Parts: sequence; C-alpha cells; structure tokens
Amino acid sequence: MKKKLTSALAVLMAVLTVVSFSSLPVFAENEEASEINVTFSLMGDAAHGSNGTHYNFYNWISPESVTVTEGTSAAELLTDVLDKKGFAYSMNNGYFTDITSPGGCKLAEYTNGGGSGWMYAVNGSTPMVGAADYHPKDGDTVTWFYVDNYSSDPRLLSNKFEPEAALSSLEAQWDSYHANNGVVKNSVADCEGTSENFTFLLKNADEWSKGVSDPLVVGNNVYVAAGDLLYVLDSKGEPVNGVALEKSIGYTSRLLYADGIIVVPFANGGLQALSAETLQTLWVTDDVSYTDSDNNSKTQQALTSLTYDEGYIYYGTACADFSSSSCGVYKCVELLTGKDVWQYTNDASGYYWSGAAVSGDALIFAGDDGIITSLNKKTGEMLDSLATGLNGVRSTVVMSGNTAYCTTRDGYIVSFSVDSEGKLGDLKSANFAKSSTCTPTVVKDTDGNAVVVAGGATADYKGILAEIDAATLEIKRTVSAIADIKSAPVADIVNGRTYIFYTANKTPGSLYMHELGSDSSEEIYTPDSSAQNYCMASPVMDNNGHIYYTNDSGCLMSVNFVAPYLTGDADGNGKIELADAVIIQRLILYPEKQTPALLARCDVNGDGAVSAFDAVMLLRSIMDYQEL
Repeated sequence: MKKKLTSALAVLMAVLTVVSFSSLPVFAENEEASEINVTFSLMGDAAHGSNGTHYNFYNWISPESVTVTEGTSAAELLTDVLDKKGFAYSMNNGYFTDITSPGGCKLAEYTNGGGSGWMYAVNGSTPMVGAADYHPKDGDTVTWFYVDNYSSDPRLLSNKFEPEAALSSLEAQWDSYHANNGVVKNSVADCEGTSENFTFLLKNADEWSKGVSDPLVVGNNVYVAAGDLLYVLDSKGEPVNGVALEKSIGYTSRLLYADGIIVVPFANGGLQALSAETLQTLWVTDDVSYTDSDNNSKTQQALTSLTYDEGYIYYGTACADFSSSSCGVYKCVELLTGKDVWQYTNDASGYYWSGAAVSGDALIFAGDDGIITSLNKKTGEMLDSLATGLNGVRSTVVMSGNTAYCTTRDGYIVSFSVDSEGKLGDLKSANFAKSSTCTPTVVKDTDGNAVVVAGGATADYKGILAEIDAATLEIKRTVSAIADIKSAPVADIVNGRTYIFYTANKTPGSLYMHELGSDSSEEIYTPDSSAQNYCMASPVMDNNGHIYYTNDSGCLMSVNFVAPYLTGDADGNGKIELADAVIIQRLILYPEKQTPALLARCDVNGDGAVSAFDAVMLLRSIMDYQEL
C-alpha cells in the first residue's frame, strides 16, 4: 500500500499540472554554475487523522529567500533547508515520506487519510516532474505543502492562464458587495427557527496578516477567498472546488461575479479573473501603479468594492491607513480581458472602502476628501464633483432612483441627486452617529415610504442602527448595538415585513436582526467559542434564507433564517384563508410533502403533527372571523 500511494502521488505530480515551462537547464561541462535566489516556504498541518477533509494550513516555515547553486533540484532545496532548521524527515527516491517539525508534529503518508502526503509547487502550480528532477530558476517561488487528499486539495489546481476558458451561465444569488442594493425578497428556509447551517474555518485566528473576503453565492455554491486560496463550498459547507491564487488578498476583499467570471481583488490593487465553473484563470493584472508629482512611487491598497456594469469593472485604491489617506486612483478594467481602459488619479486623497454606483453613463463615488465625483464610465472624463464639507466618505455610494446615498466618517447620512448627464445637486445631510463607514440600504416601510438604514458608532463606542426618511433625511428611529456597525445592512422582505441583518465589531462576532419599524434588535446567532471574534464583515443572503458572513476568527458562518410565521398561514402570505385549510388537507393526504417549515405553520393545535384536527380548527377560526 505504501508503494502504491508513493507511486500515485508521483504520477499525480506529473498529471495534475497543465503548466508549460521551459526545458530543464543544461550546463556546459566547463561552465561554473552561478547562484540563484528562490523564495521557499513549507506549509504543514495538524495531525488530525482521516475524519473529513481539512482545509487549514500552517506555515511551518514562512516564505523566505534562499540562495542556492543553479541546477539544485527542488528535493535538494528542501533537504538543505530542513537540515539547517532542525527538521527530521525521511525520503524515498526523491519523494518525502514524512517530515517532523522541531515541535514534534510528524506528518507522513496516511497521517490524515489515505490520500495524504507531501507535495510541492512552483509559482503556484505543481510541476510535471518529481522534485528530484525539477530545478528551480532564479526568482521562483517553491512551496512544499501537506495535502489531506491529493485529488481535491485546492492548491493542486492549475493557475495556467486560459483566456478561452469555459464561462458558465450560472445565476448569481449574491454577486457582489451589497448585491441587489442589499435587499432580498421572499427568501424561505426549509427549517424551523433560526439555526446554524455550518461553520467553515478559513484561517487561524492568529494569522492576522491573512485576509478573508466577503462571500458570494453563485449557482448553489459559496465562493470565498482566504489569503492566496479561493474556496468553493456547497450550501452545507462542504468543499467542492478550490484553487491557489496568483497573489494574496488584503484584509478587506470584496469579490465580484459577472458573466461567468469570478474576479478577486489583491491587496495592492491587482485583479485575478477566473472561470466560475472551472476556476481556470483568464487573466491577472499588475498591482496598481501610482507615482506622485515628485516622482515618488506610493503603494496602493485595493479595499473598495468592485462595481460591474456592461462589460467593465470599476474600483478604487488608496495609499492609506485606518484613519487617513494621501492619494488614490479609480480604475476601469475590461471584464473579459483585464485590459486597462482608464485611470483617474487623486493626488490628495484616496478611496478606502469607497465603492461606486452607476447612473446612466456616470460613475459616482466619493473618498477620504469628502468630495463626490462623477465620471463618464466609458472614458473617465470628469462630469461633475460635489463637496460634502464633511469628514470623508468610506462607504459605497447607493442609488435609489435618481437619488444617491452614502455615509461619512463623522456620522452623517448624505443624499444628492444625479441627473441624466451625470450632474450632481440637491445635497442634503443629517447626523445620526458619531462615526460611520457603513454602506446604507434603502427599503420601504409598511406605508410605502423609502427608508435609509445605516449603522455606525456613538461617542461612547457603542453601535447604532438608524432608520432615516429617504426624502427628508429625518432620523425616524435609532436602535442600540453592542459595538460599531461597519457592515452593510441586508434587508429581507417576507410577507410585507422587512427584517434587517447586520454585524457589530466586537466579540463574539454575532449576527443581529432588526425588524423595520420596531424599537429594538435581537441577537439571532452567536458563534461557538472557537469562532468568536471581532467582525467588520457584511452578511450576504441567498434565496433560501441562508445568511453567510465571516468574522476575525477566520470562520465562514452560515445561518438559516426563518421569518416569524402566523400559525395556520400554510402558504405564508400573512393571512388565514380557505386556501390554507386546503394545503393542510393536502399535507394529510401526502405526508411526504411535509417540511419542518410547513409543519410549524400548519400544526394549528400544537400537537407536533398535521392532522384533520388542524384543518377543522382552522376552518372554525375562519368561520368565526367571517361572522364577526
């Protein structure tokens, strides 16, 4: 069996990769080999056995530059580094059968299941030859890593550029940050009450430099990035696909799905586009280049949300820290090719979390300077600008009709008009908090009036959620929260009632719900102790009532939400009618059609079953109501 696995892994290294690279180096007999520099890292794991696939990786040796003689094999490189750092190991014909860390953790063949073992990658892809026969080149990145399952580990999938990769026509349920303007209608969950669906660990809590993205829901799967890995999970949290990315994401990363393509923003402004169906890479852009008037190069961070419209991607960057920025750009990139279309430069201030909205041919965004900018989305030409006079904008601009909304860092809600030519006007503002970076959500109340829902922090660092009249900016209602609400609220409209979901930036990193028009919120989900931490991430919601969000624990949580129901309301329309009695009778005849949600609504007498008694009680209630 040991020889069989060794052979399988060796063959796998030759088969899995589809990356082409030049012939192995040939040196003249009398030519002295030169030295090269290689970036080396070793990613281990815990010895957890074969109980399920484990997708958490640990840097046993963090990436470091290593100088070796040209012609050194990948196997020789590994032994040299392991010897110097005091690791124990065993090898057989160039294949490393086990490696033991200085701390005593031994990972060998089969330690974590029948498909587990050590493998290597060069520049993010597995070479077609064994480690003893591959010779790294100058500047290569060589990573050795332990896999639990050599047939499904996300780091084994190729990153070869495939501009003609198959693009799916998958329908997105949540395709971007603040998708659908943050509003979901008539979602349903096939369960009774709010409950945890799954928790999936993407990174360890102490890996502070490793970013975790907000998730997307495309087709029936969830896409989420952590560090330099992109995961695809099904609705139950089981990994179904994954791939190693070209670079790492930043600590804030907001993915985008459009026209069969997943777009991942990197920490310094570059983008990677992958087929949502195959995860083949279509293109990768360079980091954003910025040079000021004094010819100084300034590193940019890509923290804004990606905006998609008619074949193009728009996003901003900033040279910034948590409190201020000194410069930034806004870019337009072609979705299918990654080609730069235009770049707008701001020499004084940047765009930090400052996503854009599209109105006609205008792209509308704002930045740390508090200035709202309107550009022609096709050319980048300036159409108009409007100074808020407030302390900067770190929210995405949201359009509702011809009116746009955003929040400011000093806690104001701002509204302004956008005409057909991209001109800005009718500026209004109202203070609702001490500070805010929350992207607002616009919904309608029971009277049909538009309401802006936005979060922020109070002077004593508590949280606040505000309902604001969209026309006048009158603060209609505020609700207290445990801490600053940095997340964009998600509104779920069920049977004419609107439920607002949000997170707060404090341990335990729970999920909260506020019904529009009420005077309070409730904590509807608290993560297990291992998944508790601060939370700036925004929740997303699919059409089945599943809510997904992350927090600083490195976990992706999925929560099932079932809106409060009226007993006897079998069809869930908010009314007790004869149609409900008919549904109950059908469930009696066809019990296999019963679901937990239907049982909760149809069990009128509360005996835990649907029977003729429930139908009779419902009919009597209807008759009594009609007599009155």
